[in-house]
Amino acid sequence: IPTHFATSPTIRAIQYNDVLLGSNGTHPTGSGAPSYAYPENVTFWALSLEPQNQGRLLWMKTITTVTPDNQNIQFQRAAEGVFVFVQTPTCKFIGYSMYTGEKLWETKPESDFNPYGYYTWPSLITVEGTTIAYGKFFTSGYSGRVVCYDLYNGTLLWRYEAPTDMS
Repeated sequence: IPTHFATSPTIRAIQYNDVLLGSNGTHPTGSGAPSYAYPENVTFWALSLEPQNQGRLLWMKTITTVTPDNQNIQFQRAAEGVFVFVQTPTCKFIGYSMYTGEKLWETKPESDFNPYGYYTWPSLITVEGTTIAYGKFFTSGYSGRVVCYDLYNGTLLWRYEAPTDMS
């Protein structure tokens, strides 16, 4: 990692012989409880891992991680060329390109159709409640729902809710 980074770098994701995603300093990805000591801005960056360009800085940009209405934006996952944040408490997801750092998409808030899912995101389940596979971004939570989005454009593809026996 080049020495010109201002603070200690954190590696967020690596795609073998392709790209390394990182950030400067600290940026929470989940805790045992809500965290209100959030940095307002976090610098993310990517390095090429292609053999002919290994170590070359592809981009570096500062992402605002606290919204004007005091919602937090937490890093969630990165794979297949996309990195994703969750905005709490609305459970809105935001996707960025690992190759350019540009914002690709934003989902509608999951709190609109998954109100109890909110309690998922301020806790450690945020680390395990999302995954990326096969060009899809999956979310889940305490409510028993699984939601699937297209990883590259954020389109909602399907929702599944496991039935519960409330009798």
